[in-house]
Amino acid sequence: MDILAGLGFDGRRPNRIGAQLGVAVVGPAGLLGLIEYWAGIAPVEQRHTERVVRYQEALRAVGSATFFASSLRADPLATAETLLRWRDFALDHGWTGKPGSGSPGRLAALAEVEASLTDLSPCLAERISRVIERIARIPAAIQAIRLVDPTRQWAPPWQRLFRALESAGVVIRVEPDTLMPGALEQTDLGRLQHALLADAEQPGPLSLNGDGTLKPLRCLDPQASAVATVASMASQERGLLICGDDGALFDCAARSRGLPSAGLGEKSRWRPPTQLLPLLLQLQWLPPDAEVLLQYLTLPAGPYRILRGRIATRFLDQPGYDPDAWAELIDGEVQARMAKDPNTNEATLRKSIAEWLPVGAARDRNAMPVDLAIAACERVRDYWNRRSAAADSASSSEQTQWPSAARGADSVANALRAWGADAIPREQLRRLLDIAAAETAADSGQTQRLGALSMIASPETARLSADPPAHLVWWEPEVGAETRPPFDPVELAALPDFPDAQGREALRQAAFGRALWPIIATTDSLTLLARGSSDDLLRLRLERLLPFDRWVSFEERLMIAENDQDQHAQGLMGCADLSLIDDLSLPPSQRWWTLNQAIACPRAKESYSGLSSLALEPHAYVLKYVARLSEGGIAPVPLDARLKGNLAHRVVQAWFTENPWRGTAPSSKALSAWLDRRLDDLIMTSGLPLAGAGQRTERLRFRAQVQEALERLLNHLEQAEVREVCVEASLERPAPEIAGGETELEGRLDLLLRLRDADDGTARWAIVDLKWGGQRDREAEFKHGTYLQLATYAALVSTLGDGRLSAFGFFILKSATLLAPSGAIFPGAKVIAAEDPSITPQRIWDRLMATVHWRREQLAQGRIEITSATASFDTESAPPAGGLPVLEIEAERRDSGSRGGWSPKKTGFKTVDPWRVLIGGLRD
Repeated sequence: MDILAGLGFDGRRPNRIGAQLGVAVVGPAGLLGLIEYWAGIAPVEQRHTERVVRYQEALRAVGSATFFASSLRADPLATAETLLRWRDFALDHGWTGKPGSGSPGRLAALAEVEASLTDLSPCLAERISRVIERIARIPAAIQAIRLVDPTRQWAPPWQRLFRALESAGVVIRVEPDTLMPGALEQTDLGRLQHALLADAEQPGPLSLNGDGTLKPLRCLDPQASAVATVASMASQERGLLICGDDGALFDCAARSRGLPSAGLGEKSRWRPPTQLLPLLLQLQWLPPDAEVLLQYLTLPAGPYRILRGRIATRFLDQPGYDPDAWAELIDGEVQARMAKDPNTNEATLRKSIAEWLPVGAARDRNAMPVDLAIAACERVRDYWNRRSAAADSASSSEQTQWPSAARGADSVANALRAWGADAIPREQLRRLLDIAAAETAADSGQTQRLGALSMIASPETARLSADPPAHLVWWEPEVGAETRPPFDPVELAALPDFPDAQGREALRQAAFGRALWPIIATTDSLTLLARGSSDDLLRLRLERLLPFDRWVSFEERLMIAENDQDQHAQGLMGCADLSLIDDLSLPPSQRWWTLNQAIACPRAKESYSGLSSLALEPHAYVLKYVARLSEGGIAPVPLDARLKGNLAHRVVQAWFTENPWRGTAPSSKALSAWLDRRLDDLIMTSGLPLAGAGQRTERLRFRAQVQEALERLLNHLEQAEVREVCVEASLERPAPEIAGGETELEGRLDLLLRLRDADDGTARWAIVDLKWGGQRDREAEFKHGTYLQLATYAALVSTLGDGRLSAFGFFILKSATLLAPSGAIFPGAKVIAAEDPSITPQRIWDRLMATVHWRREQLAQGRIEITSATASFDTESAPPAGGLPVLEIEAERRDSGSRGGWSPKKTGFKTVDPWRVLIGGLRD
């Protein structure tokens, strides 16, 4: 077997490589794999994640009197990963790791760790040592190895192996490439090539004639640069692009221009299949993080996606984990699946659903049982393996990510099996997932297509090209970062194979020479693309010859090419077919939408929210109720006034449900004891963001606010001599006044109160609507006679027989304030008198109905007014006589929005908290 090996040859290769019939072309990793195979050594299967965990256990066994003891206590996995890297570095440079061998400094402590190691997969030096032990088997299969790079440029373990192979009879032949300038010497590219090859340093910058063979470019926009690059290369013969780690950027640009994919999808841990495991594990903390829970429910990967989507919809309305509410949706899923397949075992199905919805299964927020975490890993691994086995041969890009997700889950499971305790701390589990994600991240699933542009990541693989590149484009030209030794000079002196200063300089120059090869070999043109200056060795040399401030701005030259029709500038990147995008302004804000058809309304059942939207925001009514548009499930779960208000509603509801009203308010002590008992459960089921890490202060504030609000509310009920309290009372009645047909009016009243009957025996009722905040706006509604919600509820009270409505008001939970137009029933309320004393709920209802009829006429004509637009209202915006003052209400809402209340534009950014920035977002 004939082998051609070179440094960097493991990476992506050019499209056309030199004819190597019967020759295996490999890099270091491929070469070691071949030699191990012929030596009869099984492939290494232990992943880096498991190696780190096993090394951590060895570190723990050493004791506390070591230099790493404090770090190990603070962050075991991070410490183990760092020290494992040090250990492998030392072994690769000749360290034996034997205790008592006289290793200086920290190497002595690491030598003690070696004695405690069990079942740790070998590093490079150890793998090569195993091969050397079986070196006699190799010559029968491998007769010769041709090296493109001299043996002294290979790592020390390789040098030991090459010597052993030669001793065993394998021919090791070095066939280095000869660097010869590919361009004519009088061209700009030729001058650069000769200058780079010269031993003596160039005294100053090169003198260029601007013949277009050398194009050093500065760029600010990577996407635009990538598009221009692939556009230029599409028409070139023997073009080569060196793209480093940004291959996905250029491959995406190629696909956007209709060119075949080069298969350079970016690896990412955030693809849905690889996110299934970390989200499933995080879901098991108690309490679960609200954002994590929503991310899992909306994740477009994994089983039971439809069920999870339905739960996500409910979660957005009531952000919490309520097993009873979820059980209803789970029952529906079970019934649907059993109806589709009568042979389905119900118990097995329910168990499977429970396993994939393990909310709070860890029963802790600080540590998780290892067995529980392993079970989750195995579940995810088996799921993706089953999906991969059942996948079609013509796999989609997503299906190609499934094996990576399965390998990642298996890697974490193996690491957890090696964990030396029954439970793993929360932070260490997160660290373990991070380590596993770094080695098993899934790519985008793109495959290389015939005719794709020739792209490579490393300049070293350019040496495999069948012919020298005619046109070379190099994105961010660099040699690459040099591995820095982790030890001090005394410790390094104890490593027999660590090179001295002269040897390290020789290795740097060798790496520099390999990186130079594509530049020197290019024949026609070289384009260098960089976003900024760099201290890399190659960049320093290039910028000495081509000062970076003289590199042409890509964006400026592109504009020159477009505006001045400069042919040379257009050819700068070969992108004369690119056109600049004209500046476009957004269309002016509209006040009206017009459709060519009538819009039917109202609905069969209407409520306050629908009627007020129709009257005041007809565009919102049409979008929500007619077009049925709504927010999707992928949304944040903010800890805002809406969430606190809903949670406070449920606290009040739970109180009255568990403590039926008996006419007197309880003591503060009794109320406080009830909150101690119930508030955490209510937060869990209805306000999960408030239970998150870092929210302790906010929870205490909410607790104080809701206790004060509940105390004052109960005192108001006692003062009003309330006889009965109905919470979340549902009322409905026929409402011919809305559309004259079969429309019904419905509503759910927060608090419907039965007062002491009148002297003539007539039942008296009161309505109290609970609000978290917005006290100023509610006071304005009473003042201006626009309290539409209470007026709608008053219109529903007629369903209560001969009783009459005697009082109504808003109770503001945040400030524990009851607002009412009169203090006759509620003497402790804050009375807000109306500007017009004749205003009554019935008059407001009549005005609302007049406005609704006016809006219905507009919609019947296909006319929809956009009241939240910035466009000013016009003559058609004026309401009819007897209608609501819609223009004044709109103006009041805009003014309220400028004070931080309602706004026609949804805010997209949270307020910056300087204190949290200062403390680095520390959690309590």
